[in-house]
Amino acid sequence: MMKKFSLMAGVSILALMMGADLTAAQELDVSKRPRPEYDPVGLRAGSFLVFPKIELGETYNSNIYATETNTDDDWITTIKPSVTVNSDWNNHALNATAYLDQGLYASHSGEDFTDYGLLADGRIDIQRTAYLFGGGSAQHLHEARGSEDSITGATEPTQYNRYAANVGGTYKPNRLGVTVEGTWLQLDYDNDINNAGAVINNQDRDRNLYGERLRIGYDVQPGYTAFVQGSLNQRDYDTVPDDNGFNRNSDGYRIDAGIAISLTNVIDAEFFGGYFAQNYDDPAFSDIGEFDAGARVLWSVSPLATVKATLAREVEETVQVNASSYIATIAEVGIDYEVRRNILIGATGSFTNNDYQGIPQDDDVWRLNLNGKYLITRNFYAGARVGWTDRNSNVAGNSYDQYTVGAFVGAQF
Repeated sequence: MMKKFSLMAGVSILALMMGADLTAAQELDVSKRPRPEYDPVGLRAGSFLVFPKIELGETYNSNIYATETNTDDDWITTIKPSVTVNSDWNNHALNATAYLDQGLYASHSGEDFTDYGLLADGRIDIQRTAYLFGGGSAQHLHEARGSEDSITGATEPTQYNRYAANVGGTYKPNRLGVTVEGTWLQLDYDNDINNAGAVINNQDRDRNLYGERLRIGYDVQPGYTAFVQGSLNQRDYDTVPDDNGFNRNSDGYRIDAGIAISLTNVIDAEFFGGYFAQNYDDPAFSDIGEFDAGARVLWSVSPLATVKATLAREVEETVQVNASSYIATIAEVGIDYEVRRNILIGATGSFTNNDYQGIPQDDDVWRLNLNGKYLITRNFYAGARVGWTDRNSNVAGNSYDQYTVGAFVGAQF
């Protein structure tokens, strides 16, 4: 199932580039560390390695429409082919992935979806102390039922196109390091049809989002880097005003200070705090100013177990009438454990509070996910997943609970 894309898109490339050595982080992470005897070797194509993959899954969903009452359940068959191409160079890097993610419902074919996309990223090594990086993506996706802006009454999930690009650079000649990055995101929504056959206009949701980020870090001692970071954003809608008469354009900024910790074979983490603001063009919307707090922790509690934790606060866009946005506060913690070299299990729990600005709506979302994976050989694997979601809203009819149980098999080369 599609995961919701927030503006922060997980962890930004800037945070990854400045926060820690990626290879060291992979070694810490039980679920991602290299396993030469079980990792696919890929197909050689000149100076590139090509990794084809396909995964088939079957999932039971207890509440496919994510409704508070009159729930419907179903079985969903998923088909996920992909191909990844990675450069095999001594300097520089270029990677690309093309994928398809198709979901077929056994009894509710109107919920079928076909997502697909192309993603690429790269790095140009200028010298040992400086490099440029960038990336881009083009994806056709759908909004999962139960997501914050899922259209109530639509006969099918909302489809949209997502285009993104980023470019930046890092310079670290000594203890002092600087990274700059520019980002662009475009969202283009398809219209929906309601149960009466009328068109639901989504064109006023189309928008471009621009961001500029700067991070300055100083190594106070080996493994510890103090940093300050700031960012600007501009959110420009194609249609102003929207169908409800609101101008949703806005500009914002964020400034934080913190500490990054990277101790070999032990921990890779960062903690920061600061302030963020979002200012709206429409006088009907109040400007936002809030404290910021964030964390990212990857901790190797033992050679066989990794604990992960994140904390983030984000200003997210919304289609709710009279609301300018909502402030999402997300806390997540998980653990991955290596039962055997080829048997992995994991559990993740999260809590999200969505505080809508301008209207008295407040949603709490709890999630729990369990998973297991069996690496049969370097070319075949199998696994299972269990998920539970509970949304508790102070708005009548907006709460729901849902659980999923599924299994999957995959082949990779």
